[in-house]
Amino acid sequence: MLLWLSVVRMTVPWTVFRYPLPGIMLSMMTDALDWSLFPFGSDMDHSDYQMWDKMLDMYASLVFGLYMIQTWRNPWAKNAGLLLLGWRLIGTVIFALTAWRPVLFWFANFFDHFFIFIEFGRLVLGRMVRILSKTAFFLTLMLILGLKLVQEYLLHIAGLFPWEEEFGRFFTGPGMIPHYSNISIWVGFFLLAHGLILYYFLRSQALTPSRRNV
Repeated sequence: MLLWLSVVRMTVPWTVFRYPLPGIMLSMMTDALDWSLFPFGSDMDHSDYQMWDKMLDMYASLVFGLYMIQTWRNPWAKNAGLLLLGWRLIGTVIFALTAWRPVLFWFANFFDHFFIFIEFGRLVLGRMVRILSKTAFFLTLMLILGLKLVQEYLLHIAGLFPWEEEFGRFFTGPGMIPHYSNISIWVGFFLLAHGLILYYFLRSQALTPSRRNV
């Protein structure tokens, strides 16, 4: 099972080259679902999963990240992408050396969220976008990072999503809901949040329709 999971995790990110937004969303969904399929047992525990998972996360980001960033012509978008990708790489190395879980919070995978924001903007506008306001771009970037930190806090520190306590009563008991239902709720919230962030960005006129690449 572990071999097949690894093959799937290493293959799915390549879809980003052909279908950027659906590809990254599929990659993230695969990442979220592998928890319920990972062969936990006497030889494989949660620390093994975390190490395996973060190595594959970094592999996925490097596979499509470095290439896609080079297609963005705007230096602000390109530099922000490289900075976030490098930040995650540093955190992954530290975690591999220390296995200290709080590292996953402070060195969260901000790059994937930034990538989704750029591609979501392209999808909504139906064309490429151009950054005009550096201030609005910075504030929007902070919102994206904040969204990811909320997810990381709920996942790695609180260990409970807000809806689990209430919705769980209708499933398997308070504090627990089926893993797939939990992921579906989070994805819906995640897309809504990105839509609101994009709306803010467009309203602030930091992005305007353009035929140039980002």
